[in-house]
Amino acid sequence: MGFQEWYNWAILSQLEPKVNVAQTFKKHEKGILRWFVSKMTYGLLERKSQPGSSRQAQSKTIG
Repeated sequence: MGFQEWYNWAILSQLEPKVNVAQTFKKHEKGILRWFVSKMTYGLLERKSQPGSSRQAQSKTIG
């Protein structure tokens, strides 16, 4: 079963929790699929884009 088939099944089930999850997955579908290729999240990308952030992150984890 592919994503679109699962999505249609979940929406047609009319069970509110499944519908909510299906809508959330659909809303974030591109980002979810992108993760499987890059293994990077927006949080990681934002941290990398901030100047000096890697040094701050290291100093927080070291002590």
